[in-house]
Amino acid sequence: MKVSAVIPTRNREHSVMRLCKNLQEQTVALSEIIIVDSSDDKEYKDRLIESFPDLPLVWIDSSPSVCIQRNKGIAKATSSWIFLCDDDIEMPVDYMEKLTEFTHKNPDSGAVSGLWLNLERGQWQDQYKVKSFKDLSWRFIFQLSVWGDLDSDKSPTLFRPFFVMMRKWYAQRANSNSLAGWPLITNWEGEFFKTRFYSLGASLVKKEWLLQSPYDEVLDASGLGDNYGVAIRFPKSIHILTTTHIHHHKAAENRLAGKTAYYRRVLALHYFIKLNKNSNASTLWLIWSLIGNALYYLGKRDKALLTATVKALTLMITEKNPYWIGHQKDEHVIQPVC
Repeated sequence: MKVSAVIPTRNREHSVMRLCKNLQEQTVALSEIIIVDSSDDKEYKDRLIESFPDLPLVWIDSSPSVCIQRNKGIAKATSSWIFLCDDDIEMPVDYMEKLTEFTHKNPDSGAVSGLWLNLERGQWQDQYKVKSFKDLSWRFIFQLSVWGDLDSDKSPTLFRPFFVMMRKWYAQRANSNSLAGWPLITNWEGEFFKTRFYSLGASLVKKEWLLQSPYDEVLDASGLGDNYGVAIRFPKSIHILTTTHIHHHKAAENRLAGKTAYYRRVLALHYFIKLNKNSNASTLWLIWSLIGNALYYLGKRDKALLTATVKALTLMITEKNPYWIGHQKDEHVIQPVC
């Protein structure tokens, strides 16, 4: 089985060096490793090649845009499977082995990943479980994201029937999305589970799927919301192996501030809902969910995120989402400013 890794990167020499060392240690070798680079300093290319002479490195220069970079790498790849690989991840040495073995045993699968772990308050986490019955109720009423198991009963006795009803509703949604479009993953059981949306930053995907559903180049240079836009057009769900994982180091270079990242992610979600009429979500529900967010940030006195939410709401209601306008004008790399 031939696999081509596609790695978009910009100004992250340390991260790319660590990743290449990680790829070199894998028990299953990659056919090619395509680095699509938009760095300001190109000199590290020679240092990288000298450090890893045995790796099948392919180099592509690009303008700064994660989506453009990924599309270039996918188009260049000679394998029928693509390992979509962020430059700031770290994997167990048998990660590729487990992913490729799974595709051999499950020929109907077209996208597979291990668990995606982020470092939160000193601990590596793959889930963000609801903290209380009140929290779950708020998310349900405003159709916000739930990214964690609902296996425990957090409800007061008086409200237990409501909790049971909510848990049944989420089970019926089957790891897809809320009515407002936000990702839902509430079932994490078994050696693997299937989900409609997940990070694709360490995923093995059929090249034909990615050619049929390319990364949307209207998005900002950081590509916020990009995986959602790709996965929403996949013909089948993504398989997530609970028997392996990656660590996401969240490199600081090129990472947007929280307010801007949130604002652009919200606008990207609205854009993809408008673009995909069969997305099983609606703009009205998304507006309702953002009203919930606005009330939450108001209560928390978080002026920055409240301002970002209100501005995003205004653009949606007035049909002035910069991504949608850019799409209609066939423009690329739109950078909405909050």
